[in-house]
Amino acid sequence: MALKIAAVDALRRTRAVRLYRDELAHTQFLTRSGLREVQWVRLQQLLIHAYEHVPYYRRVFDERRLTPRQIASIEDLQRLPLLTKETIRANYRELQADNARMFAPRILTSGGSTGEPLRFAVDRLTNAYQWADCYRGQTRGGWQFGDEVGRFWGSSVLSLQRPLQKRLYSWLNDWVLLPAFDASEANMLRWVDVLRTRRIR
Repeated sequence: MALKIAAVDALRRTRAVRLYRDELAHTQFLTRSGLREVQWVRLQQLLIHAYEHVPYYRRVFDERRLTPRQIASIEDLQRLPLLTKETIRANYRELQADNARMFAPRILTSGGSTGEPLRFAVDRLTNAYQWADCYRGQTRGGWQFGDEVGRFWGSSVLSLQRPLQKRLYSWLNDWVLLPAFDASEANMLRWVDVLRTRRIR
């Protein structure tokens, strides 16, 4: 494993590399029924946590005279309302778990491309799984730890805010960032040269 990936994983405090190697590198080869069993166990754990610690979901369950353990199939999930952006905005405080601090959440916002940006929290374990899943996807495409990656990316990574931090983060991840919002014909021709010169596979 490349030392830079280990360093950025430690800085993020995500343990994503370990999650990939200990879990996602193996669960991707489970049978369909095996995957569904894993998913169902975790969904039930999530529903129980939501009922016990999230005021909005406790109210939703109680209003429907349901308990989490009564959600026994995918069809049963339809008894719960969809979580929309409007619902999140209207119930933002009630959607925060009373024990959220123990999960070290980060407050993020959506890009706002459809209007008003949406604020939401992501806990550290979810962040770790996102990165571990990224590593899994890349390795399935032939990437190995330490390989450079050409990334066509948007404003969230390429914003002018904290440019030094962005450059350092890209270097640690072995990313060659190509600004997707500047996809003119001239730039795309230049990107081809960059990908060839850097030998990005």
